[in-house]
Amino acid sequence: MKRVLTLLLLITVLAGCQVLGGGEDDDNDDDNTNPTSQNSDAVIQWDRDPENVVFRAEVTGGEFANTLSGQNEVPLCTIYGDNRVVWTVNADSLSLPQVLFARVEDLAITNFIESLTFYYRIYEYDADAVLVPLEDGVVPAVEQMTVNVNDLVHVTDAFSGWDFQFFEEILAQCRTLSITPTVFEPTQAWLSAELVEFDTNRPSISLPESVVDLADIVDSSEPTWIEGNSVRILWSQLRSTQPDVQFEQGENTYQLGLQVPSVTIDSPAAP
Repeated sequence: MKRVLTLLLLITVLAGCQVLGGGEDDDNDDDNTNPTSQNSDAVIQWDRDPENVVFRAEVTGGEFANTLSGQNEVPLCTIYGDNRVVWTVNADSLSLPQVLFARVEDLAITNFIESLTFYYRIYEYDADAVLVPLEDGVVPAVEQMTVNVNDLVHVTDAFSGWDFQFFEEILAQCRTLSITPTVFEPTQAWLSAELVEFDTNRPSISLPESVVDLADIVDSSEPTWIEGNSVRILWSQLRSTQPDVQFEQGENTYQLGLQVPSVTIDSPAAP
């Protein structure tokens, strides 16, 4: 009941507001351009922590869920608390999607949330998926969206009664919040590795120890923070092939998980 009342209050205030995401002075754009602050009178508020997810569209579950390969996944489109938008675009069917990012103004985010609230009525759709793993242990994939504003976290998924174009239209809006995106290239990340048997049916990459010593990563038995050119090389190689790529180094074969804070799914925060 508290969630419903909060939502009704938000909609009521929005309906009577002429200027979204700002005060009465249309000429003052300071609060729209500074990602670390927000006008206390703004109708739509969100946590400005760079790791906070304001909105996310993703596909949960699937073949690589809960695996090391799955740690390399980047959600389809995410808006973070510091006004960064990170999204993916498919380059081709044989490689992981390209990752783009941009920083947008408060007004762009506010208008987007307004569209979700009024036009798409997203708060009327509650997540309803109860997914049971299949016989091979794989969790079925399902489209899911999360909205987190005004201290209200709302999750909805493809089992909540969307129409056919609901998810794709909202995803398209999220991906076009900025018309000047930049290709993302990380310089810091958490790296995990595990020994696997070489599989002739999977793509393989030979990785020199000069990039990173994978045996040391395995011995650490936990994610290792790495920086610099090694991160760029691993990121480029992982994004240019299939998710289940295996890495050869010396006589061993490895599976890698490269987690970039506030970019890849479920990444730990930076140290």
